[in-house]
Amino acid sequence: MQADPAQMIEQLAVAFRSRDWAAFQEGLPLDAELVMSGSSRFAGHYVGRPQVLAFIAKLAGTTRPDQLRIDQVRTNSDGTLDLEITLVIRALGRFEEQRLRDLVTIRDGRAARSELSAAGDQAALDQLLDAHWFSTTRQV
Repeated sequence: MQADPAQMIEQLAVAFRSRDWAAFQEGLPLDAELVMSGSSRFAGHYVGRPQVLAFIAKLAGTTRPDQLRIDQVRTNSDGTLDLEITLVIRALGRFEEQRLRDLVTIRDGRAARSELSAAGDQAALDQLLDAHWFSTTRQV
């Protein structure tokens, strides 16, 4: 991965879009952390590269990964990156764009910590994610 944070984020996005988990893991340190806000079944605190990758793969399974957009990247005064991204999430037979906010802490050129939340209505995002979960796990 490149040392430039914006390039590193773009490389992670390319890896997500193509579901290239080997390339994605190169952008994470062994002790990576990801916090998903909200109350959906996806919400939680994922610690360590394997847990973070498992979460990312699970998230990719609910979306159209190739349609991930990075809408904005800002660098905060503390050096964290404040991203606004758009994902197309699948639930109950439909696809819906959702904007998310991702606060990323970079350490040694890698995404050491990620804090994901809705850029707007967190409850609506939680409902959509849970609708996907229920639509893929219900018994017939």
